[in-house]
Amino acid sequence: MPPDMAWPIRESFTLRTPKGFVTKLLASNPDPIISAFLTRPQPLSFLAQINLAEVAALSPPELALPQQGMLYFFYDMIYEGWGFDPNDAPGFRVIHLAKSENVAPRDPPATTPPLVTFAQVVLEPIQQFCPVPAEGMHFDALDLPSDTRETYADFLSADERVAITAQDWLHRFGGPDHRMAGYSRNIQNAMEQECALVSAGLYCGDGDVYRSDEGKRILAANNDWQLLLQIDSDDDAEMMWGDSGILYFWIRQADLRAGDFSKVWTILQCY
Repeated sequence: MPPDMAWPIRESFTLRTPKGFVTKLLASNPDPIISAFLTRPQPLSFLAQINLAEVAALSPPELALPQQGMLYFFYDMIYEGWGFDPNDAPGFRVIHLAKSENVAPRDPPATTPPLVTFAQVVLEPIQQFCPVPAEGMHFDALDLPSDTRETYADFLSADERVAITAQDWLHRFGGPDHRMAGYSRNIQNAMEQECALVSAGLYCGDGDVYRSDEGKRILAANNDWQLLLQIDSDDDAEMMWGDSGILYFWIRQADLRAGDFSKVWTILQCY
């Protein structure tokens, strides 16, 4: 990192919703160490950095990624928020630096418990085709007949099918599937609507929000959430998200065009 870049520190978790996991945990009188961790500022763990100049040539113009600089991704590895709770908001951060000169290795802050770190893995960007998942708003927008929807869903889920991309094949047979932009590999469910609801302050840990008047109002509005980065579980990096899961960073298209990474939302899914 540049020497003048401050290490991201998450604020203490604010109790935004009564249903939230953090709210319930603190109300249960947890161990003093856990309580202190949740209610005091803590540094975030460093996950990844992306040199935007290296991906610029592979990025379609409509994606509107910055053409230069670095993107840094951080996450709270002690709390490991799943992203369906508005209280999770302090637990992740994406930072864009317009220039990438004068960077140098940085030791993470000393903390109790120790800050989780990972092994270095160097990735080479490649352009690939990502099939649209057979669920969610992007698939619904195709307005396909029901029999076509079922056929497509069967095709994507068939074990014997031909791999659509090299990355898909690698993921199926033990390799990580890291992605920037494109469609996400959903383990549990499509996430664009969840991002819209939870970023508006609504708890998404159960199905109530989708049936509420406020939830329906938000879902009826234009939804421009898109995948920014998908980080798979990776043995080489010593990363494991839940049970062989994936960590997803989402951003609104309007925020991406404006170069505003302060409103990114992060969701964890696993098997």
